[in-house]
Amino acid sequence: MINQLEIWKHFSDDAERVKEKLWTVSIWLFALLGSVLGFIVKLMDAEKLTFTQKPLVIASCGVGIMLCIYAWWMITSYGKHVQTAWNRTNHILKDDNELRELWLSGYLGKERLKKEDEIENPVDTFPKFAQRIRVLVLLFGLAFLVLLIWCLVG
Repeated sequence: MINQLEIWKHFSDDAERVKEKLWTVSIWLFALLGSVLGFIVKLMDAEKLTFTQKPLVIASCGVGIMLCIYAWWMITSYGKHVQTAWNRTNHILKDDNELRELWLSGYLGKERLKKEDEIENPVDTFPKFAQRIRVLVLLFGLAFLVLLIWCLVG
Protein backbone atom coordinates (compact mmCIF):
# COMPACT_ATOMS: atom_id res chain seq x y z
CA MET A 1 0.00 0.00 0.00
CA ILE A 2 1.18 3.51 -0.79
CA ASN A 3 2.30 5.62 2.14
CA GLN A 4 0.23 8.76 2.89
CA LEU A 5 3.44 10.78 2.96
CA GLU A 6 4.29 9.72 -0.60
CA ILE A 7 0.84 10.69 -1.85
CA TRP A 8 0.99 14.02 -0.03
CA LYS A 9 4.48 14.66 -1.43
CA HIS A 10 3.30 13.88 -4.95
CA PHE A 11 0.43 16.39 -4.85
CA SER A 12 2.52 18.99 -3.04
CA ASP A 13 5.31 18.70 -5.62
CA ASP A 14 2.77 18.77 -8.44
CA ALA A 15 1.24 22.00 -7.12
CA GLU A 16 4.69 23.57 -6.78
CA ARG A 17 5.71 22.59 -10.33
CA VAL A 18 2.53 24.00 -11.83
CA LYS A 19 2.84 27.18 -9.77
CA GLU A 20 6.43 27.69 -11.00
CA LYS A 21 5.33 27.08 -14.58
CA LEU A 22 2.51 29.59 -14.12
CA TRP A 23 5.00 32.22 -12.98
CA THR A 24 7.35 31.48 -15.88
CA VAL A 25 4.65 31.58 -18.54
CA SER A 26 3.10 34.70 -16.98
CA ILE A 27 6.42 36.54 -17.05
CA TRP A 28 6.87 35.72 -20.73
CA LEU A 29 3.32 36.78 -21.53
CA PHE A 30 3.69 40.06 -19.64
CA ALA A 31 6.92 40.77 -21.48
CA LEU A 32 5.13 40.15 -24.77
CA LEU A 33 2.13 42.26 -23.74
CA GLY A 34 4.45 45.07 -22.66
CA SER A 35 6.26 44.91 -26.01
CA VAL A 36 3.02 45.12 -27.97
CA LEU A 37 1.88 48.03 -25.80
CA GLY A 38 5.21 49.79 -26.28
CA PHE A 39 4.99 49.25 -30.04
CA ILE A 40 1.53 50.85 -30.11
CA VAL A 41 2.69 53.85 -28.06
CA LYS A 42 5.65 54.26 -30.39
CA LEU A 43 3.18 54.72 -33.28
CA MET A 44 1.67 57.72 -31.50
CA ASP A 45 2.30 61.29 -32.58
CA ALA A 46 2.98 62.91 -29.20
CA GLU A 47 2.31 66.48 -30.36
CA LYS A 48 -1.12 65.79 -31.87
CA LEU A 49 -2.01 62.84 -29.61
CA THR A 50 -2.99 60.77 -32.65
CA PHE A 51 -1.66 57.62 -34.22
CA THR A 52 0.49 57.75 -37.34
CA GLN A 53 -0.47 54.31 -38.73
CA LYS A 54 -4.03 53.51 -37.66
CA PRO A 55 -4.36 50.11 -39.39
CA LEU A 56 -1.19 48.88 -37.67
CA VAL A 57 -2.40 50.19 -34.30
CA ILE A 58 -5.79 48.49 -34.75
CA ALA A 59 -4.11 45.18 -35.64
CA SER A 60 -1.69 45.50 -32.72
CA CYS A 61 -4.52 46.23 -30.29
CA GLY A 62 -6.33 43.15 -31.62
CA VAL A 63 -3.21 41.04 -31.04
CA GLY A 64 -2.86 42.49 -27.53
CA ILE A 65 -6.49 41.76 -26.66
CA MET A 66 -6.18 38.19 -27.98
CA LEU A 67 -3.01 37.68 -25.92
CA CYS A 68 -4.87 38.96 -22.84
CA ILE A 69 -7.71 36.50 -23.45
CA TYR A 70 -5.19 33.66 -23.79
CA ALA A 71 -3.32 34.80 -20.66
CA TRP A 72 -6.58 34.93 -18.66
CA TRP A 73 -7.47 31.41 -19.78
CA MET A 74 -3.99 30.08 -19.10
CA ILE A 75 -3.76 31.63 -15.63
CA THR A 76 -7.23 30.33 -14.76
CA SER A 77 -6.33 26.79 -15.87
CA TYR A 78 -3.05 26.70 -13.98
CA GLY A 79 -4.59 28.34 -10.91
CA LYS A 80 -7.39 25.76 -10.75
CA HIS A 81 -4.85 22.96 -11.05
CA VAL A 82 -2.76 24.40 -8.19
CA GLN A 83 -5.82 24.82 -5.95
CA THR A 84 -6.98 21.27 -6.67
CA ALA A 85 -3.57 19.89 -5.71
CA TRP A 86 -3.53 22.01 -2.54
CA ASN A 87 -7.00 20.72 -1.61
CA ARG A 88 -5.78 17.15 -2.10
CA THR A 89 -2.76 17.73 0.13
CA ASN A 90 -5.01 19.26 2.79
CA HIS A 91 -7.34 16.24 2.57
CA ILE A 92 -4.40 13.92 3.18
CA LEU A 93 -3.19 16.08 6.09
CA LYS A 94 -6.66 15.99 7.63
CA ASP A 95 -6.58 12.17 7.77
CA ASP A 96 -2.98 11.67 8.92
CA ASN A 97 -2.38 13.20 12.37
CA GLU A 98 1.40 12.65 12.40
CA LEU A 99 1.87 14.21 8.96
CA ARG A 100 -0.50 17.03 9.90
CA GLU A 101 1.42 17.84 13.08
CA LEU A 102 4.70 17.77 11.18
CA TRP A 103 3.32 20.15 8.56
CA LEU A 104 1.79 22.56 11.08
CA SER A 105 4.91 22.61 13.28
CA GLY A 106 6.47 25.15 10.92
CA TYR A 107 3.67 27.69 11.43
CA LEU A 108 3.26 29.89 14.50
CA GLY A 109 0.34 31.70 16.12
CA LYS A 110 -2.35 33.07 13.82
CA GLU A 111 -0.60 31.61 10.79
CA ARG A 112 -0.94 28.12 12.31
CA LEU A 113 -4.63 28.65 13.08
CA LYS A 114 -5.20 29.76 9.49
CA LYS A 115 -3.39 26.68 8.15
CA GLU A 116 -5.37 24.40 10.50
CA ASP A 117 -8.59 25.95 9.21
CA GLU A 118 -7.47 25.42 5.59
CA ILE A 119 -6.84 21.75 6.36
CA GLU A 120 -10.19 21.26 8.08
CA ASN A 121 -12.15 23.29 5.52
CA PRO A 122 -10.43 23.08 2.15
CA VAL A 123 -11.25 26.08 0.04
CA ASP A 124 -12.63 25.74 -3.43
CA THR A 125 -11.60 29.21 -4.45
CA PHE A 126 -9.09 30.50 -6.90
CA PRO A 127 -5.58 31.04 -5.43
CA LYS A 128 -4.86 34.64 -4.41
CA PHE A 129 -1.53 34.80 -6.27
CA ALA A 130 -3.31 33.81 -9.50
CA GLN A 131 -6.07 36.36 -8.85
CA ARG A 132 -3.43 39.10 -8.69
CA ILE A 133 -1.88 37.96 -11.95
CA ARG A 134 -5.29 38.01 -13.63
CA VAL A 135 -5.80 41.60 -12.42
CA LEU A 136 -2.63 42.58 -14.30
CA VAL A 137 -3.92 40.83 -17.41
CA LEU A 138 -7.20 42.72 -17.06
CA LEU A 139 -5.32 46.03 -16.80
CA PHE A 140 -3.36 45.24 -19.96
CA GLY A 141 -6.60 44.30 -21.71
CA LEU A 142 -8.21 47.58 -20.68
CA ALA A 143 -5.17 49.50 -21.93
CA PHE A 144 -5.42 47.81 -25.33
CA LEU A 145 -9.16 48.46 -25.46
CA VAL A 146 -8.72 52.16 -24.59
CA LEU A 147 -6.00 52.54 -27.22
CA LEU A 148 -8.19 50.78 -29.80
CA ILE A 149 -11.14 53.06 -29.08
CA TRP A 150 -8.85 56.11 -29.08
CA CYS A 151 -7.48 55.07 -32.48
CA LEU A 152 -10.93 54.47 -33.97
CA VAL A 153 -12.46 57.69 -32.63
CA GLY A 154 -9.46 60.01 -33.05
